[in-house]
This record gives sequence, C-alpha cells and structure tokens, in this order.
Amino acid sequence: MSAKTFVPSPQIWRNKMSFADDIEASLRQKCATLPIDGKSFQRRMARCSLPDCRGMCCYDGVHVDAPTEAAITVIASARRSAFEAMGLALPDAVVVDGFVGDVLSGRKTATRPWAADEAMPGFPTHFERTFCVFRLDDGRCGLQVMAMQDGVHPWAYKPSACWLFPISIRGDVIRICDETNDPSRYEAYKGFVSYTGCGQTCADGAPAAEVFTDELRYLGDLIGRDLIAEVNDQISAKSPPAPDC
Repeated sequence: MSAKTFVPSPQIWRNKMSFADDIEASLRQKCATLPIDGKSFQRRMARCSLPDCRGMCCYDGVHVDAPTEAAITVIASARRSAFEAMGLALPDAVVVDGFVGDVLSGRKTATRPWAADEAMPGFPTHFERTFCVFRLDDGRCGLQVMAMQDGVHPWAYKPSACWLFPISIRGDVIRICDETNDPSRYEAYKGFVSYTGCGQTCADGAPAAEVFTDELRYLGDLIGRDLIAEVNDQISAKSPPAPDC
C-alpha cells in the first residue's frame, strides 16, 4: 500500500499532505535499487519495551532530508495547538542544523534537554541528555500520535529513519547493523544503533526479519519491492549477499 493511501481527507485535515508525494519520491530515489543484506536480518533481536526505554532512540533527534523537513515543518505549524494538547511545546524551528563536533552533519529535528525526572536505567553514558522535540514524556512520538488521531497510517508523518529504526539505509545498502558495523561509531563516539534497546543483539529474541516485518513491508510498498521475499531468498542462499558498507 502506498503512502498516498494514507493521505488525510479534507474532513480530517484541510492540508491534504501534498508533500507526501515528495517524501515517497525521495525514498524511491534513494532505495529503489539499493541492495539488501538479507543475512543481516538473521540476527536475533527484540522490540524494546517503551515503558523501559522511553524512546531512547529519540535522544538526539533525527537527521531529515529536504522533503521531510518541509513536511514536519508544515505539520508543526498547522497543528501546533494539537501538539500542545499532547503536552508538546514545540519551538519555532523544529528542524535545525546538526553537528558532529564542529562539523555540520545536515539538518535534524531540534532537541530539548532532559527534564529532571527523565533519567532512566541503562541509558548509554555517551548519549547526550537530550530528546527530540516531538518525543512525548512517556517515550511515544508526537508525530505518530498525531497521525493516528488523523486516521492515517501511524508512520505517515514520521521521518523514515525513525519508523525504520533499527534498519539502516545508509552506506549504499539496506541492512540491520550490529556492534561491529554501527554506522555511527567513530573514534570519539562508541555508536548509536547498537546501544539502543531494539538495536542490540538479543539471544532470546527472534530473527530480525521476523521482528521488523512491518518495517520491511512498509518500505517495500513505498519503493515498489518485496523486501521480505528478497531477505528470505538471501537467507535461503538463492541470491548473493549485499556488499559491505
């Protein structure tokens, strides 16, 4: 099912989310021909428990492309009172410049500092004590809650990196990264994906292809591919693995 299916009707929201086409086109351009590392989806994993992690993956906001920036900027402006009713006092600029050290890393959602009562056990020590401005106090995503209130797909308003997490579409391949190839690991930073609850290996979990079936299906629908079949083919050794990043 394509993103167009989930565009709100005028009765739900006067702005018919015309930017959905741009977001879908951007994803297709980026992912339509990307190889998928099916064997990485054999790693045993488990979805995190939101009451325990409280949206740990939201800690530093998320990088967004131009169509997504335009979309969430429109949503934040048009629905500011609805976000306030959720308990989110959004800043004027919900997307800002992001930096790795002093180097500009692109555009990302703005963040706010932790509130005094938001400390959580097991929070990685190298993570900043911040959260995305769209994160609710209980860890839910305000953009997802808004979409559900509007009667559209829960991920219709969320940046793709958020609803895909921990699946990565960085490094010219679609894969589940692990402790050895975490794309955010560098000399001064231990890593990101592999330190979050749902990004870690879980010996008692299920293969990632089963855990994240919904994400694979949704991405496949958007870009016109059966990613689940591609993963299963590789696991069955019917097609070669994707190249390394």
